[in-house]
Amino acid sequence: MFHFFDIHLPRRGLRAGERLSTPTRMLATQLVSMAGLVGRPVRNQSGLEIGRVRDVVVRWDDSLYPPVTGLVVRVGRRASFLPASSIDSVDREGVALHSAQLDLRDFQRRAGEITLGRDVLDHQLIDVDGVRVVRASDLYLARFAGTLRLVGADVGFSSLLRRLGPRRWRGAPTPSKVIDWATIQPIARPGEAVRMARTRQALHRLRPAELAELVEELGATQGQAFVAALDRAVAADVLEEMDVEHVDELLSEMPTERAADLIAAMAPDEAADILREMDGDDRAEMLRQLPSIARRDLTRLLAYEEGTAGSVMTTTIVGVVVIDSMIDLLVEDRRLARRTS
Repeated sequence: MFHFFDIHLPRRGLRAGERLSTPTRMLATQLVSMAGLVGRPVRNQSGLEIGRVRDVVVRWDDSLYPPVTGLVVRVGRRASFLPASSIDSVDREGVALHSAQLDLRDFQRRAGEITLGRDVLDHQLIDVDGVRVVRASDLYLARFAGTLRLVGADVGFSSLLRRLGPRRWRGAPTPSKVIDWATIQPIARPGEAVRMARTRQALHRLRPAELAELVEELGATQGQAFVAALDRAVAADVLEEMDVEHVDELLSEMPTERAADLIAAMAPDEAADILREMDGDDRAEMLRQLPSIARRDLTRLLAYEEGTAGSVMTTTIVGVVVIDSMIDLLVEDRRLARRTS
């Protein structure tokens, strides 16, 4: 699959004293800084300024590079919507339109759209390639596949300083710090659950321990949204890799039914450790929500005092005989997993 930055940017970034390559310098001229674009003039075909850019609107779907659907333009005291079909060009100096006349509508965000300045800039994102949580200091637009699209996120501290500096600095991209948007997983769209169709494609190669590190970096609220969108089995594996204190904090943000469902899918000894971390009332309520078999097994494990051998045992036992094949073992393991959950 072709990515926008594949032939332009070194994945490792730049070493001290290293200069940008010619392709990278060429790329820098193609990128339009989202932060630098805000406040720039919007001019009609006659060159007359009709307003100033206030925000950029993109369609929030499972595209690798979300397409720009329009701009929010400040016209006097109004916030108006300018559809992308009316735009002739966008660069660091501002926006040029196709015609001298334009019907500007009052801006109302439609379903499936977000505003980059309000909803993404300075928000947390997941860098799948780097297996880390980052914060977008700037966002970059470029023409790609014939459409103006969101193509990258700048996570460098220098970009934040650039935004705070003189206006002449704000539109200058720093391509050595740009992460290809194809490797970025946003956490959640405002007011909605995490969209995981692209996430499953991007994160399938990460191990549960790596996903657990990401969840812990996100914090309780954002981490809960991320875990809630994972498949049940994957989410349970991730929780097993996390510190007990983090899991307790995470589950407290979830509906009790969902938390109980994940606990039931965990290995019994790991689930018992989580329940021990809860206070008495919360633990009793969680046990009531569990399926009967899981509740019985975990109640038996919780009867052992913490620190004893019994407290670290599991109730899952797989019996085999010498003539069993590896296939037989895998089938039995899956059968037990379905029965205990």
